[in-house]
Amino acid sequence: QQRARHPHVARQRKGDRAQAESGNRVYQHATGVFFQWVAGGVLGLCGMCDGVSVVLRSTILQLVTPDEMRGRVSSINSIFISSSNELGAFYDGVMARLLGLVPAIITGGCVTLGVVGITAWRAPKLRKLDLRDLH
Repeated sequence: QQRARHPHVARQRKGDRAQAESGNRVYQHATGVFFQWVAGGVLGLCGMCDGVSVVLRSTILQLVTPDEMRGRVSSINSIFISSSNELGAFYDGVMARLLGLVPAIITGGCVTLGVVGITAWRAPKLRKLDLRDLH
């Protein structure tokens, strides 16, 4: 090993490195806390939008379905909604296991946007639906 010509310079560099690493940890913590709040806010916003979509879908289902079929249609709708949650959780787990967490999230988002795009393209009547015309 080579001895430093000026030992106080070596001590100074070691202190600078420790200070830089400490500052880096503080920055990482502050950034992590900030993004946790952002992620929590986005998650809350998604939950609110999901609540609105549930109300809209149930309203459309009741307005469009004939009175004599409403009970049967509502029960089938309930079966599909409850099973879609379970199938979605299974799909998410399989994709995360096969691709890893981040690629699975990105793939799921792309698939969702693809389904929305195809539905909008193939069902223009649904896209142009006006609730005021249903009653």
